[in-house]
Amino acid sequence: MLSFGVIALDGAGRVVRMDRTARRSLAQSADLSIANGRLCARRDDARLREAQRRALETQQAQSRHIAGNPAIDLLIVPTDRQRADGADTTRLLVYISGGGRDVRDTSGQIAAAFDLSPTQARLAALLVDGRSLSDAAREIGITEQTARTYSKAIYLRTGTSRQGDLIQRILKSVITLG
Repeated sequence: MLSFGVIALDGAGRVVRMDRTARRSLAQSADLSIANGRLCARRDDARLREAQRRALETQQAQSRHIAGNPAIDLLIVPTDRQRADGADTTRLLVYISGGGRDVRDTSGQIAAAFDLSPTQARLAALLVDGRSLSDAAREIGITEQTARTYSKAIYLRTGTSRQGDLIQRILKSVITLG
């Protein structure tokens, strides 16, 4: 459910490596890219470079929001990795959230964890994904009244009372690791 990619940068801001999720996020974004071996933000590259510089200088994580469709959030974390020969390798890890979100069906895990029916679990997964009750009902193929009834059972079994609580409960559970 949660998906983030990781890009490793050296001390000069050059890309050392990136994972598949980061590649997918970059491929789906017109606002963030790799150019000349560096991570670049189309609209505000200066702020991105400044965040990288500050992370290295202060040894504290920096966050940046990259506006666009889809929007992307970055967390730039300094690291002190160096090769045995002293060569500069990974100095920053850039965590990318948004953009190419990893979409997978977790309703089976939700059903098992909270003793829900398959339809209730699918509804819960859609609510956690940010869908409104009426949109989720339409997507599953049930009436809005049935969705209301199911949501009451979902809230009871998950120990929550509203959609925001349900989102927190499921996102904090081990289901997100599967």
